Amino acid sequence: MVNKRIQELRKLMKEKNIDAYYIPTDDFHASEYVGDYFKCRAYMSNFYGSAGYMLITQEKALLWTDARYFIIAAKAIQNSEVELMKIGEEGVLTFDEYVLKNLHENDTLGFDGRVVSAAKVEHFKDTFQLKYKTDEDLIGQIWKDRPALSDQPAFFLENSITGKSTNEKLKDIREKMNELGADVHVISTLDDLAWI
Repeated sequence: MVNKRIQELRKLMKEKNIDAYYIPTDDFHASEYVGDYFKCRAYMSNFYGSAGYMLITQEKALLWTDARYFIIAAKAIQNSEVELMKIGEEGVLTFDEYVLKNLHENDTLGFDGRVVSAAKVEHFKDTFQLKYKTDEDLIGQIWKDRPALSDQPAFFLENSITGKSTNEKLKDIREKMNELGADVHVISTLDDLAWI
């Protein structure tokens, strides 16, 4: 199943002139634990751990993850063409090293720009002499039974559970901002938003 999905992705990549496709484990808010809709890396590798990312080229399918997941990742990709890249292990290329060694100037790196941070994109642009295609979710185009985005309404927890009201938390945040001389504090991570 994994190999078939990789072949479908490669076909799309060819059609769209993308030489390599980067698949992170992220949602629109850079959450560590993502909802089912965002489990693109898991869909493409069968590895469901919370940390890792993939790079698919016409020749290779690579999965990077850390030591917490080496055993489970190896089992997940067994009998597929996906190669495990053990982060931090001697002799294993980092993502950057692999891209620098194997992609050429003006090759195109594609990814779903909605789930890659601006900092990561800047890093890519500073590190690699590549072209970028960031406006298409290629995994979404091949994942026919992809779970829908959650449509569950937000709700408030009682103060007896949270310990403080939202107004009290906002007051504390504003006091800290004043202490630090900040006029604005941007909050985008889901856990921070939920806490407030």
